[in-house]
Amino acid sequence: MEFWGYYRQDGSVGVRNHVLILPATRNVNYICHRIALAVPGVTTFYTTGEYGRTGGDRKRLARFLTGIARNPNVANVLLIGMPHGYGYPEFQTDALAAEIARSGKRLEVLNVDRCGGLEGTVTRGIRLARELVREATAMRREAAPLSKLTIGMKCGDSDATSGLAGNPALGRAVDRLIDAGGTALFSETLELIGAEQTLVQRAKTPEVARRLLRLIAKWEARAASIGEDIRTINPIPENIAAGITTLEEKSLGAVEKTGTRELSGVLEDLLRMAQLEKEAQLLAEEIERTRRRVNALEYIMMPRYLVAMKSIKMKLDENERGNITRLMKVKDMMLEQAHHYDDPFGMEA
Repeated sequence: MEFWGYYRQDGSVGVRNHVLILPATRNVNYICHRIALAVPGVTTFYTTGEYGRTGGDRKRLARFLTGIARNPNVANVLLIGMPHGYGYPEFQTDALAAEIARSGKRLEVLNVDRCGGLEGTVTRGIRLARELVREATAMRREAAPLSKLTIGMKCGDSDATSGLAGNPALGRAVDRLIDAGGTALFSETLELIGAEQTLVQRAKTPEVARRLLRLIAKWEARAASIGEDIRTINPIPENIAAGITTLEEKSLGAVEKTGTRELSGVLEDLLRMAQLEKEAQLLAEEIERTRRRVNALEYIMMPRYLVAMKSIKMKLDENERGNITRLMKVKDMMLEQAHHYDDPFGMEA
């Protein structure tokens, strides 16, 4: 069996053909956002940043960034970074670019200091992004063997039929993919609780089984450390309304997605990457909300405030002039009255 995909220079095959605008640090998220808004056909990723993280976390995040760029679903990359020498060495554009370049795909790098600042970087980035999109558009899909295909599985909304129909169907497809030499990744770690023995029996080695059990226990303990019991908060109300009664029921249905073939490994880093991905998603949403607030302030509220300030100033100036006029009139009246009081019979005249 075959699928249609995009062959990359390193021999991998992607099913997508993205042009990626990649920030080296969180300081340039906004620049990447501006470029992505201006150029149709590109995608970007907002990094949560490396500041305040341990050395291990920084290395993991750097691998994550380069891994996204080297993914076969990415056709070419525009890497945006801060000035040379700024920040941690793992996130210097030279270091990231060296790893990304191993994929053989086209890579363009822009540093803020070499582009004349923020606006200069945005301008040059838009120009390069358009060029990369044109290049990617010219690429064509070709037939590729299933051994070149890697898929990832993630839960949607489970109901009482998920473990009877949808998930087993996906599991059969996974079996056929693995038999053809392909790869499948399963990320339902917490939804293996109660069904972990199903995968333990299929583990390639005892060490793989131990790592799986250790990982599940770790996440249960992590929830317990903040006073939460995963077995009581899952299944969620939507699952219960759809007919699922216990976490074990949900897990037994979820594990059907993995098929029946051998479990070859446990990638603990994927859990950390999933957390980073969620943080990045929340950051992107907050950036969008902040942009809307800034636009509202700049184009709606500030003009209103300026008009109101001008009107208030005019009123205050008018009141001040009126007060001065009244004071002068009162002074004249007081002087006139004082003059008549000193010479009530007009003797001085």
